[in-house]
Amino acid sequence: DQTVVVEPLPNKAPTAAFTFSCTGLGCTFDAAASTDEDGAIADYAWDFGDGATGSGATASHDYGSAGTYRVRLTVTDNENGTGTISREVAVSAGQSPPVPPTGTPPPTGPGVPGSPGQRPTTGPGVPGSPGQQPTTGPDSGGGVVKRPPGKVKKLKVRKTTRKSIKLTYRKAQRAEKYKFWAKPTKGKKKWKATGTTTRAKFTVKKLKPRTRYRIKVVAKNAAGSSAKAFIKAKTR
Repeated sequence: DQTVVVEPLPNKAPTAAFTFSCTGLGCTFDAAASTDEDGAIADYAWDFGDGATGSGATASHDYGSAGTYRVRLTVTDNENGTGTISREVAVSAGQSPPVPPTGTPPPTGPGVPGSPGQRPTTGPGVPGSPGQQPTTGPDSGGGVVKRPPGKVKKLKVRKTTRKSIKLTYRKAQRAEKYKFWAKPTKGKKKWKATGTTTRAKFTVKKLKPRTRYRIKVVAKNAAGSSAKAFIKAKTR
């Protein structure tokens, strides 16, 4: 009799790839283009180039200042193979509309409101017209600030390692993204940004072993309003 030994094929490392889009200082990242030829990608780890990190197939991050940052994505497959890619991302604070030179007279003419011979525009759909009600409400325009996000509920620690703490929570109403901060409970250390996500889970990474941390999550909406939640946890 002959014994046939079948050895498993070696694991092929995954290929990391991502796209990004920035508006002002805020950027979104998408790693959907990453692939694994002989398995599946199990983890996505982001390094945004300013000390902050994130996780998940998609992520978003707000930079503190304009500049060019080297963003690195590391993907891990189901057999612990890894692939990494880095790209430079340029962000800017945006430009203000041009201001007319001092002393420049306002435009006038037949088609410009307020010009000689120009009749004021009125009607049911024009603000200030008879019978027109002013637009009010928490989510309307007109200079009224949108309602802030609801509370971040059921913030829990799901898993801890020597250098990371995995959290889950229930998404807050009207929140579009969640930013995480961490600092040791002992000493006078400052809060350190650890990443941003749009998902209901997040892993705080690059922590010190056997250290107790206070973690802050800030839920934000498009108007800039925010709601905060806190939790304490200790690394192994």
